[in-house]
Amino acid sequence: MKNPPLIEAVCCSVEDALAAEQAGAGRIELCSAIELGGLTPSFGLVREVKKRCKLPAVAMVRPRPSGFAYTESELAVMADDAASLMAAGIDGLVLAALTAEGQIDVEACRTILSRVETSGLQTVFHRAFDATPDLFRSLEVLIDLGFTRILTSGGAPTAIEGTDVLAQLVDQAAGRIEILPAGGVRACNAAEILRRSGASQLHLGPMRDVGDPTAPFYGATHKALDGFAVAEVVQASLAAV
Repeated sequence: MKNPPLIEAVCCSVEDALAAEQAGAGRIELCSAIELGGLTPSFGLVREVKKRCKLPAVAMVRPRPSGFAYTESELAVMADDAASLMAAGIDGLVLAALTAEGQIDVEACRTILSRVETSGLQTVFHRAFDATPDLFRSLEVLIDLGFTRILTSGGAPTAIEGTDVLAQLVDQAAGRIEILPAGGVRACNAAEILRRSGASQLHLGPMRDVGDPTAPFYGATHKALDGFAVAEVVQASLAAV
């Protein structure tokens, strides 16, 4: 029998990580500022999550919102952040860098990866992959760079819309790199994405608003992981086994 699909949940707090664990997720991605697409989490957050949660955790290395063409100083920040996240006990790093033309910035990626090449950490190229002009060529570049997996919607707005391309990426990868479908993954489509793409894992970050009456000037709510929605995807994904 096939192994159950692995569900990775986006988490921005210790409470999120514990909710993901309780929901049956198999891995978490830690980040901050989810409303900006996810930025580098703090050293303290990683330390506390690793103390309190048993799940393997990867962490976003992204110094700012918007695009992925970084300056020399931004890349230096990313390399230092990667080292700090490693020191905090993280199990993997999620990062990307593109050239101004939208191609994978091979030298920038090598610079950051050189900080982790002897650590055994997982390395994930995030959805900047979907912004590259040729996903299949980009796949080979990332294999050559030694990335563990690619977070992708198959170049479409959502994973369910990109399943045909995801299936082609899985076939081309042929076990040389993992393909992690992401984008609009929910219980209603999880099994179909897995079946049609041939992937063995899914990434999602369903969030809910949490009120905070003490912060009226900064917004009265913040985002927290919807553990119930994660649990629904975990259960729904079993239908693909």
